[in-house]
Amino acid sequence: MIANGREVVSAMFVIPYPPGFPVLVPGQVISEEIMAFMQALDTREIHGYRPELGFRVFTEKALLATAGTTSTAAVTATPEPTVPAEAPTEAPASGPTE
Repeated sequence: MIANGREVVSAMFVIPYPPGFPVLVPGQVISEEIMAFMQALDTREIHGYRPELGFRVFTEKALLATAGTTSTAAVTATPEPTVPAEAPTEAPASGPTE
């Protein structure tokens, strides 16, 4: 999929052991460099990767459905431009409301 120019986004943590640190995290674009690193590893235990199935990734439909949301769980393959947040305004002090 990477070869045809489509950005592929990881849906899971991928952690080779050893060394035991994440190589991929959910929402991270899987690059050719990451693939080369994974292929060069001399380990058989890779949490979050199944050789018979491959990597678990988000579908195009899932990425499009989450585009524009502000949830930290929804990460798009192409990040939106950063826009400065407005300064929060203070609410007037008042007693408890019910």
